[in-house]
Amino acid sequence: MLSLSKHLYIVDDIKWSFIDAIMNKRIEESLFWIVEYYTSGYKEETWQLLWIVYDCFYYTQNMYYAEKMKKLYEKWRKENSLSVIISIVYKFYKINKYDFTFFNIVFRFCKYKRVNGVIDDKLRNELRMHKSNLFNKLILSLQAGHFRNVWFFVNYNLEKSLKVIQAFYKTNINFKHTNVQDIKMQIMEYVYMQNMKCRKKKKQFTIRIPQKLKTYIEELVKPYSGKPHCMLKERRLYEIPDSIGCFYLERNNYSMEEIRDNYFYNWECGANKSKYWRTIFEHWAIEFDENKQPIFINDDIHEKFYEKYNLEPDEQSNETHNKSIKYIDHYDVVDWMKSVKSI
Repeated sequence: MLSLSKHLYIVDDIKWSFIDAIMNKRIEESLFWIVEYYTSGYKEETWQLLWIVYDCFYYTQNMYYAEKMKKLYEKWRKENSLSVIISIVYKFYKINKYDFTFFNIVFRFCKYKRVNGVIDDKLRNELRMHKSNLFNKLILSLQAGHFRNVWFFVNYNLEKSLKVIQAFYKTNINFKHTNVQDIKMQIMEYVYMQNMKCRKKKKQFTIRIPQKLKTYIEELVKPYSGKPHCMLKERRLYEIPDSIGCFYLERNNYSMEEIRDNYFYNWECGANKSKYWRTIFEHWAIEFDENKQPIFINDDIHEKFYEKYNLEPDEQSNETHNKSIKYIDHYDVVDWMKSVKSI
């Protein structure tokens, strides 16, 4: 069953919607999606998402910001503040230089491409590699700066690839925060940086978030005080964009009938997959049976729970439904990249 967020969006859709919004410079929508994801209980996962976006779109043109993000993560761990997350999203919005170097490598079909060259015998001896060893091809790829091939080997055998890469550069890569930034992406960052002939350090400037956006964020995180059956209508500010259809979506593993049935009649079970709702269900000692239906201790608890939390998704308007469970058609990701480049 698909995981549902605080306002019953499909959680996987939220991540791709954020990527689409931030890359197309829709800042208010970007903030909406990141707040929805974060407040649904996906806090560490929000950092994972931010690192994916940074590595795939911004790193090659803005290498200086990697260290800043690491410092901000340390700050967030101490303060547990959403404002740190917001500052990064706004920074992404203000960055003008980006490309699809790592996005093309990570999210598109990865196939090894032959690279010609000569390997130094001394290096091969250090690694105790025979001339027929498969990982000679990794060395040739490192020499040529062929990043797609490096990614291929890192995914093929991480341990052996790391050993070869560190021997090639005569160093031990210092990995940090591997819980939020994938170790494979940290390797790719390092390899890319080493292959750059020059690395310019950019002067850091303080970017201030406009008061209008601060007020907007305050409204997003404000606890809802209205009637529960009105929450979806009032708090769902944005519709999942059709443009995410170019990505591989988790919803593609389900039929539209399954998606609608789970949303209309089993929303509690899907919501239980998010920390926000799971905490609520545990507080009310609610469990789920084999038919995905909630089990209450008694009728009194059942009645009181739904007085407070009955979102009634099956009673909402089509407009509200379509903000999360509409059909999304698939199209080529190349067209998405072209649309981003044209803004």
